[in-house]
Amino acid sequence: METKEKFSKLAKINPFYRNLISSNFRIPPLGFANAALTPLMQVLNEAMGKEGEESFKLLSDRLDSVDFGNSNEAQALKMLAKCLLMYNCFGGRQNRYQNKHELSECSVEIRKYEAEVLKLFPDNTDLLLNFALFNISMKNTECAVELLNKVISINPEDPNANASLAFIYTVEEIWDKGEFFARKTLKLGLETKESKMFEMCLSACTFNQGKKVEGSTDFSMLYDDHSLNIDEKIKYLPQVNLKDFDHSSHDKPIIFIPCDGKYFLIHGIALVLSIFETNQGCVIHLHIMNPLPQIENILENLRSKADNIKIFYSSEIGDVNFYGGPSIYYAGLRLVRLYQLLSLNPNRISWIDVDSLIRKDIGQIKGINDHDLTISLFDNGITPYWEKVNCAFFTCKRTPEMLDFFRKIALFAIVNNKKKTYYWFSGQLFIAMLFDKMRDKLDINLTDDKVCYDTSHDEDSVVWGVMNEKTGSSKFNDYKQSFLDKYGIKLQ
Repeated sequence: METKEKFSKLAKINPFYRNLISSNFRIPPLGFANAALTPLMQVLNEAMGKEGEESFKLLSDRLDSVDFGNSNEAQALKMLAKCLLMYNCFGGRQNRYQNKHELSECSVEIRKYEAEVLKLFPDNTDLLLNFALFNISMKNTECAVELLNKVISINPEDPNANASLAFIYTVEEIWDKGEFFARKTLKLGLETKESKMFEMCLSACTFNQGKKVEGSTDFSMLYDDHSLNIDEKIKYLPQVNLKDFDHSSHDKPIIFIPCDGKYFLIHGIALVLSIFETNQGCVIHLHIMNPLPQIENILENLRSKADNIKIFYSSEIGDVNFYGGPSIYYAGLRLVRLYQLLSLNPNRISWIDVDSLIRKDIGQIKGINDHDLTISLFDNGITPYWEKVNCAFFTCKRTPEMLDFFRKIALFAIVNNKKKTYYWFSGQLFIAMLFDKMRDKLDINLTDDKVCYDTSHDEDSVVWGVMNEKTGSSKFNDYKQSFLDKYGIKLQ
């Protein structure tokens, strides 16, 4: 692997969204031999995964000890490396800053380096792009846009700059500019595994301008007039026994947990135990996709520990590859099962991601019994349009409007899966569009996302969830372990 390629991989300092625009993070060809970069590579490699001021000082001192020479090129590369080091040590790689003071100081320092480097190389598009990406992660959007537009002025066809602007303008909800740069990015054919993201930008921007939604995905269900037979479409999926979904003889709220067999072992058992502790007045429905052989023994064990809580179970066996891979099959198609469950049961249903823990009685959420849909929106100013509707936890009740809402979501998943046009996040994009389109027709109870589904794990939250990297904080993990210890269960 060439040094430039290694550095590029190390330089992916941002999570999924930031990676999509930094996947070609570029180290400028400043004429260094590979041998000169070796000490730098060792320091940066050690920095990956380390956070905090002590780690930064230690690694920064080591970086200072590397002799690059006194040329402008050498100093530019060293300052660029310092910026990358700051991100690693102060949490920028995950784009979450626990300490706002550190974030502010880090941002100021990087802007200083930026000014010095760009004074030396004002027209180097690689450097301009890199500092733009740093600014995006630091949430200095205006600075990033300024740098990216300068790249475009030098090279209008620069794929990374166009892609970055497409993403920024879409997140900022400047729909016309987002559409312009998304079209340009798709035309340029940026080679990245996240290229579908720019189709999402185009689809979101056209929808929010009142235009026909564009992209390879079929969004016709937004305008569906019941001409599509949902029962026929569902036959495309693995068969399930609908009798397992009918709990109409019970008058208790249902907590619905759909997931795959392996993920249930990792997260689902603790989630069920947390329900035992907090929601005695409910029933649990587990729907396991491709369950592991030990599922029956696990269910028997859980049922023996349940106190006045019934656990219902349904399953399906599906060819993961046929349905587009694990993330598409397990994450996207499970929404079809919610529609089937809702159609058979009049009681309130709570949908919850399996990698969660319940802290309080769901029934205590304000207004939950007075509305058909209780849900929260992520609206912190930096959340992309397709992630604004919180699909990790919500509750719903069977009404004609709710059945129509989830019927369209199920149709979108099935039709696009069959056409091979369903991709990661496209389902959430459709839900956001449908939510906006049907908002006036639905009886909605909007709640605070920090109360309903909290990834920072406040004591007063009803549900705790994991973060993007699918791991919890120490508080989350300790809470999870407390249930396993109390009920004498060891995860396999």
